[in-house]
Amino acid sequence: MNAKGNPDAFSILMSHRPEYLKLYEAYDVDLVFSSHAHGRQFLFPLMGGLIGPNQGLFPLYTAGVHQIKSTSLEISRGIENSLILIRFYNQPELVLILLSSDPSFFQKNVRQYSTFLKKSSCNYF
Repeated sequence: MNAKGNPDAFSILMSHRPEYLKLYEAYDVDLVFSSHAHGRQFLFPLMGGLIGPNQGLFPLYTAGVHQIKSTSLEISRGIENSLILIRFYNQPELVLILLSSDPSFFQKNVRQYSTFLKKSSCNYF
């Protein structure tokens, strides 16, 4: 439901708390953007995340796309790269989301955006 109360409108929610995915689904939110978990901060290959903010050990919602019924959640690992928040096997990321009601939009534009992302990417040490 959008701000004007239209249940047919596509709803987008920006939230700092990805662990509330079930709550967002209960409110019938279509798409949620989140971060907060920093992509698990400490990521162990083949094992997943060790700890996540407000989720404790072995968190469920820390990065990537998650789905419950008709609610999609996109979690960015973020770009923080400081000495205080050390990342272990966890590359920073900047997520680009393209929304369009025209199905052909992506066929026409995906190559252009892919080229842009390759040219604008940077390395972290």
